[in-house]
Amino acid sequence: MSGVAVNHRVMFTAERAVEVVEGEAPQPGPREVLVRTTRSLISAGTEGATLTGPRWTRPDGVTVPSYPTCPGYSSAGEVVEVGAEVERFSVGDRVCSSAPHQVLSVFPETHECLWRIPDGVSAEDATFCVLGCTVLNGVRLGHPQLGESVAVVGMGVLGQLASRYLSLTGARPVIGVDLDDHRLGIARGAGAVTHALNPRECDAVAEAAALTEGRGADIVFEVTGRTQTYDLCFDLARKFGTVVALGSPRWPAEVEMMKLHLKALTCVGAIVSSHPRPGEERNRWSRPANGRLFLELLAAGELEVASIVTHRFPYAEAEEAYPTALGERGAALGVVFEW
Repeated sequence: MSGVAVNHRVMFTAERAVEVVEGEAPQPGPREVLVRTTRSLISAGTEGATLTGPRWTRPDGVTVPSYPTCPGYSSAGEVVEVGAEVERFSVGDRVCSSAPHQVLSVFPETHECLWRIPDGVSAEDATFCVLGCTVLNGVRLGHPQLGESVAVVGMGVLGQLASRYLSLTGARPVIGVDLDDHRLGIARGAGAVTHALNPRECDAVAEAAALTEGRGADIVFEVTGRTQTYDLCFDLARKFGTVVALGSPRWPAEVEMMKLHLKALTCVGAIVSSHPRPGEERNRWSRPANGRLFLELLAAGELEVASIVTHRFPYAEAEEAYPTALGERGAALGVVFEW
């Protein structure tokens, strides 16, 4: 490999402290590939919680966040070196992966989050692949059927992706709910939602009921990761409906469980690890399979993500990029690093 002697990385060194540091360039083993990043996407929910805190102890006993850490897991780039025994990839292949925000990353050639980018798909669009897998798995867990009504609470990057998938399933109406008119406008402009509701401007529960002949939504997707929204999700759902926890709630919450009980709701956790394993016969939609489908949909023009990107930053300006991605400097949605 030529052209890169060191590995530049974005690092969170402490709470609200972002630095770009230099490290040693990694070398691939016999069955590994070396990928040079060209674009990477900030995951504002996960990375924002890591950067801003507060620290908390998860139910499994692990206290997070911890520092220093190299954030990110949604990247696109080019294979620049392959090990002697690699068969699936060649130097020059464009790939997307779960690489963090750094110039160089090494992967086993069989890594489940390493995909070849199809011709006609841009590197920037391909950075959405890992998040696209997570969201597609969550949508599948809700089991949407043709003609069913759905509500998506939270129109950030994940909510934008969820609403696009749900539109492809034939769900109707697809109701987007958010406090940010800018995000709602992006979803409507992309044809991802049929109706956009801002709870600051309307009674979202009453509006959703009116759109569903008084029933409420068959399926509600919570995609903010904010525990305060679950009561709203329970209110939006019809009796015997489903609420999918697609966002990642990171702190304890007080929720009116009587709403869940009286409506006989089904509440489904959609953490990324709920993916079936590759090779599972009863459910073949593993992360590799979902990623391939995501890229195929992009290549076929059946899925659009370009409108989700609102800002781009050179990686050297990471300290400026994060306040933007977290909405601290005005309206923002997808924020991409250029490498």
